[in-house]
Amino acid sequence: MGDIDGMSWIQIINGKQQKDDIAKLYGVVAIPYTMLIDKEGKIVSVNLRRKTLIDKIENLLK
Repeated sequence: MGDIDGMSWIQIINGKQQKDDIAKLYGVVAIPYTMLIDKEGKIVSVNLRRKTLIDKIENLLK
């Protein structure tokens, strides 16, 4: 479980990288790979990094 500023999230790390069934299901082609999921379970965005990820999260929390 990750946690920054009181916000937590699930992290999946199993050592199989792209060979894992979950990675295949979601089209993961590189590690690390971020997937932003809203409270309804809908994938909002994938593979965002640093500032772009922070901006997207802040926008969704408004």
